[in-house]
Amino acid sequence: MLLRLKNIGKIYDSNDILTIGIRGINLDFDYNEFVTIEGESGSGKSTLLNVIGANDSYEEGELYINGEETSHYGATEWEKYREKYIATVFQDFNIIENLTVLENVELALLRFDDKKTRREKARELIEKVGLIKQINQRGSKLSGGEKQRTVIARALAKDAPIILADEPTGNLDVKSSREIAKLLKDVSKDKWYFEDVAMAVQMGTYNGRSNTAMAPDAPITRQEAMTVVARALELDYDAYAKTDLSAFSDHSEISNWALPYVRAMVGADYIHGRTKGLEPLDNITRAEFAQIFHNIIGSYITVKGTYDKDIKGSVLIRTDDVELKNLTVDGDLIIGCGAADGKIVLDNVTVKGRLLVWGGGTKAVYCNAGTNMPAVVVARVDDAVKVIYDRDSTLAVIDTIKVRITERAKQHKETEVIFYDVSGLREAQKQLNAIVADSQIALTAPAHLYALVGEQSVKAEFVNNSKADTYKIEIRRNKDNTLIADAFELAAGKSISTLTLLEAPEFGNVDCTVTITAYRDGKQIGTLNTELTLHTAYLWPKEVQ
Repeated sequence: MLLRLKNIGKIYDSNDILTIGIRGINLDFDYNEFVTIEGESGSGKSTLLNVIGANDSYEEGELYINGEETSHYGATEWEKYREKYIATVFQDFNIIENLTVLENVELALLRFDDKKTRREKARELIEKVGLIKQINQRGSKLSGGEKQRTVIARALAKDAPIILADEPTGNLDVKSSREIAKLLKDVSKDKWYFEDVAMAVQMGTYNGRSNTAMAPDAPITRQEAMTVVARALELDYDAYAKTDLSAFSDHSEISNWALPYVRAMVGADYIHGRTKGLEPLDNITRAEFAQIFHNIIGSYITVKGTYDKDIKGSVLIRTDDVELKNLTVDGDLIIGCGAADGKIVLDNVTVKGRLLVWGGGTKAVYCNAGTNMPAVVVARVDDAVKVIYDRDSTLAVIDTIKVRITERAKQHKETEVIFYDVSGLREAQKQLNAIVADSQIALTAPAHLYALVGEQSVKAEFVNNSKADTYKIEIRRNKDNTLIADAFELAAGKSISTLTLLEAPEFGNVDCTVTITAYRDGKQIGTLNTELTLHTAYLWPKEVQ
């Protein structure tokens, strides 16, 4: 919670006459909220803003800033609060009239030592409030509306968590008022970190302080940092559930929500603590955060091209169009978000850790001949991604590899791991077992389909040998992705012996892709794409007559 007011009251004493300014105000304000306070003239709106902005004291109640009660604050503490937290748009403008618009806005940017930087940021905000033509005019020459815009640009320039605006559009026309209101409401999107934080939230690595509060300007604790990193790495928390933390004297201070993540980070040897303690509630330093990533990531690939030397530790690929060839990665191979939608090729690559896919696209991550790793985790959430194993790689790893597509990644229907094997559906059981590591798939299917020219009936023996799972089967023509047969479902223990094609086939062979989706207890547990050929002739071959 950024700001909390509990029973706040302000009483004015003028010549022994007491006047209630405000009383019994209870309000909570989170980070990145846009709040409008309405009331009749004289109802105490400006008084409330003055109390929040520490331009006036309060006599009753309690005021909390980031959870800290402020009754003990003196002049120095309130000055620091105003400097750090508050930017104000005053009703009476409060601009320096002998300075230009540019100079007035620059006053809020003195935290930047570089004059060029200050100028650029000031010009950007002045343009946003529609004053670029008046940028070099002195305050004394401005109209009331232009002064108001100048004050608003200066408030935004301060980049404070709290912007207090007392009737900020009172001197503007209707159109300008709407533009300024929108600018104030959307100011958080102009933050340098907005896109990065939005991506982190989407990825599920960063959740904020509550369901509605991100608290981007608040410090981060060590346990929060461990949680973020563990989520980003998609660590298997169950695998580290028994990690012993008793060697750390303060392990009991770890919050319950953070405990699985801290165990995973310690178990993976990414966190070593401070002396004998983890100090989970302390804020983490920039140096400590950098050390964590040094412990995790041994090297980075940021330039497109081919790489053929062994890599110690884990490696993060941050660009697309990269080929790894004839090498071993000692740790995890991480395809980062920087890989975007380009192609990543692994040719005869051994990964001793996991293949963790945050980036790459439907152009795919290709695992060619001889490529092997214990596990694949697909976690890209902003778009679809494919990981494709060719036939030779499939035969080498199919029986051992564990594949997991995160729940968030599954939202993109094209996201999948494909084990490509031209031998057809007879490999379906092995392939689907690889995709859904804990499943026992039992599917009997033909390697080829045979049809007669002009007829829509196809002999095809599909048998579901499982005890509980349901398989949905679709067959599509590769050339145009057209569904050539009605999708059907096979319940446990059921079978079919013929398919009905949606159109009568012509003579020849048609390359098709079969998609098998497995369901257990009504929930999808895995998907497999594999290829087969539809043979169309004037007579069925003897083997199927």
